Amino acid sequence: MKIFQHLILASSITFSAFAQDLSIAHFEDDENWPLYVPGDLKFDNERLTDLRVEYQANEMGGPGGPGFRLYMDVMDVVFKGRPADWIQWTFSEREDEENTGAPNLDLLIMDRETYKLLFRLMPNGGPGPDKWAGPYGNVQAMPGKIRQLKVKNDGSASMDSLAVNTPVFEFASLGFQFPFMDLEEGKSFRLKGYHFPTNTVGNMSVKVIGKTLIRDVKGNTYEAWQVDVLPASRKSMVTYYVSKEAPYFYGWNYRLVENSKVLFKMDYVGWQSTKIKG
Repeated sequence: MKIFQHLILASSITFSAFAQDLSIAHFEDDENWPLYVPGDLKFDNERLTDLRVEYQANEMGGPGGPGFRLYMDVMDVVFKGRPADWIQWTFSEREDEENTGAPNLDLLIMDRETYKLLFRLMPNGGPGPDKWAGPYGNVQAMPGKIRQLKVKNDGSASMDSLAVNTPVFEFASLGFQFPFMDLEEGKSFRLKGYHFPTNTVGNMSVKVIGKTLIRDVKGNTYEAWQVDVLPASRKSMVTYYVSKEAPYFYGWNYRLVENSKVLFKMDYVGWQSTKIKG
């Protein structure tokens, strides 16, 4: 069967002495793909419940470094009177000479019906090609604009306002957005999304590759959808592994297009429900 043609091995990050650029040939005609903004798509997310998912992560050049735990908590909340999804990334840093082991939080609040960005609190810009230097910042999406606060390493802060004419999606929430979309092998589209480090809005190109098998850190295998995303900068590509059933998001592989270097890889460990009964 076609789903057995691919197998993702946990913790299998390797580097070739003769690195080649990552192929993005399957995005070459993406300017002709349909473009969606929040409100254009329907998400079948009624089955999404409060849960925590655990990953073994490797962040090359970022604050976590190789081999740290990453937890994602998803909760059903109300934000400014609207049903919303609380998506929290908790990075449990390694305890060594440079890291204290203190957690590093990245929080998103997305409109539950449309997945438009409402709020994000973000630590430093991470290992990506457009990172910024600073301990944290936050974003609030308002009608017609996005207001961003960045706190810098020297303690100073800056406030920027970005004019927008539509609501926007957010890159870091896609792992819990794709599972509730109508996924079909070969489906291609674009999403208007916000990029925190550069405080810009651009089009993220999305290609559904098809079903595949992934392997968790214990060697168990799971069927998942592979979805490739090319951000507006076209400097990196992220492969998401998602499922229609819990835990919904099995992890990602985030790589530079130039030389295919792995920047951030997440391998699935396990999940548990955090829904309070009664």
